[in-house]
Amino acid sequence: MIQPIRCLPSLLYHLASPRVIDPISLLNHYNGNDWATMSSDYPLSLFRNEYMELVLWSWMKGRSNTYYNNYSTVHTKVLQGSFDTVETSIRGNHPILPNKNIKLITGQAYTFHPFSKVTMVAQVPSTTLQLHYYQNMC
Repeated sequence: MIQPIRCLPSLLYHLASPRVIDPISLLNHYNGNDWATMSSDYPLSLFRNEYMELVLWSWMKGRSNTYYNNYSTVHTKVLQGSFDTVETSIRGNHPILPNKNIKLITGQAYTFHPFSKVTMVAQVPSTTLQLHYYQNMC
């Protein structure tokens, strides 16, 4: 069983390890608040390799962002705040699934799957930790 990772340096250390099999579950177990009050106008890339990128986002109330996930999975953990989120399938000419309306609040995590369009709108000043996990489609 994975123990909670309570500080960001430990999370980065685990992600950088070549023995990591499931980095998404590591992000899910991040319970620290050391970066929960980060403030920046731009996303902050904390770690990146050929498979994944870990990004810290600071959101003002009403700020929105849209992700077009062609070949990646975006795993989001809300460190503080709340979001109204819509995920839509974009595979083919017609959606294969109806829109998913998802309310995300502090402490929750959610995975947005490949071949989807995701729009997140912050309801209050918020912070997220996001792991963009790139799929090997070959």
